[in-house]
Amino acid sequence: MDLVKLVDNAVPEHRRGIYFRKPPVPDFCKSTARLSSSHRGNKDADLMKRAFYGLVRDIPSTTEAIDLLYNNIEEMSDDDEPSPLPPFDLVPLTRRERCQALEVIWAYGDEGVEIEGTKWKFLWKPAVAKGWGQGVGRAWDLLFVRYSDTSASDRVMCTYNDCYCTTGTNSQDEQPKCLEHLGLNLGFCVMKFEGKVNNSVVSVGHTLKSFKYENDRKKIQNFETTITFSPRDYLPAGVEDNLAREFFGIAEEAETRLAILQTVSLLQMLAKPEVKCSTASVSFANAREREILEEMRKIGLELRITSICNRKSFYENEPFPYGRRAEEGENLTSLIDKEHGALYIACDHQIWYGGQTKNINGMYALHTQNDTVNSYQQTYGKVSKIPLASVPKNQLFKFEAHLHISLFIASLLRLKNPFRANLAKFHPYCLNKMTMTKHFDEHSWRLIQQFLLREFAVGVELVDIS
Repeated sequence: MDLVKLVDNAVPEHRRGIYFRKPPVPDFCKSTARLSSSHRGNKDADLMKRAFYGLVRDIPSTTEAIDLLYNNIEEMSDDDEPSPLPPFDLVPLTRRERCQALEVIWAYGDEGVEIEGTKWKFLWKPAVAKGWGQGVGRAWDLLFVRYSDTSASDRVMCTYNDCYCTTGTNSQDEQPKCLEHLGLNLGFCVMKFEGKVNNSVVSVGHTLKSFKYENDRKKIQNFETTITFSPRDYLPAGVEDNLAREFFGIAEEAETRLAILQTVSLLQMLAKPEVKCSTASVSFANAREREILEEMRKIGLELRITSICNRKSFYENEPFPYGRRAEEGENLTSLIDKEHGALYIACDHQIWYGGQTKNINGMYALHTQNDTVNSYQQTYGKVSKIPLASVPKNQLFKFEAHLHISLFIASLLRLKNPFRANLAKFHPYCLNKMTMTKHFDEHSWRLIQQFLLREFAVGVELVDIS
């Protein structure tokens, strides 16, 4: 037989699934998850700062500042070059100037001081007791910004030194702080989102959020405030599972945990296309085999080698799923034309990496100074670069994404390198750090299986063990 099912002692039991490699984790396998720290409102802080300074200082507009440089152009020698004016806030307001600015705002009372060029106003609010339309009392005076003509839009100004942001501030705090100044401690939270239809889960996504906090007592409160002011489009689709939150004090630990969860959610989508991975980009948890296995078992899933090929003729006849397979001796240039790009493999005894190019000049011009492969080469030396396939340009990114996960799965299973004869005895790690989920659909798992059978001579299944 050409195809051998794994029965009896054909392959040791411990090699039929994810293989646990010995620690430590190589430096080149570290996760590179994208931290989400964006929130609304920061772009307005500079505008408010300029307006506040303008209450006690003469602040030239941008146009005026440029004109001032050339007012006496005839008097300048050929060697003179106009130097730009220093930033208006190069010298922060003194304590006296700040008090003078607040006095101006206070003098305008409920009318407030308009911020030029906007519909906003600075407004000074004195302490107020609860009652007479005041739902919550406040025992201190505070500076507010009114964003429209109603008091419902009032937002208290951050009291941190020379900060003019209102994002996340709370008027019930005696010294309100914006999200950037909630505390000196930096925390990280891995969050899970689920989409449901008729109580059935149809999407799963994970993200990582950073936030500032003062102490452990205020950690959760400050995190909640940060989430409240986060743009919704920075978060996965669905509703957050609050009970699944995981907090970390070290960014690398949080990034690794996120990569594990995102990797497993992508594998889940491949096995069960009806459950979408709602994270746009998935970070691969390279060299985290044990943690991946544990998370897969929690959702009733297992990755297994179910068959092997014992004759080369069998798997060479298996259709190549990612375009036209490059023939032996064919170079990258021959794979690329006006309608086609190319897939390639970069590898050595430690790693393999899957990529794509439309560059007719070849893959040696592919890598910029800061990209993954070039960074690796700066430390470990040059890698072999192997043309893999010619692909229609409208499918190039799709098949590149499939190549990413194929190589990652091969790394999880500790398969040997089939792409270069002198590297055939090695079991590389996957160097690809991430992939985009939009390129996968209900046919993806079959394509990945074909690739693994065609190139690695193994049959692989995602098995439901629930």
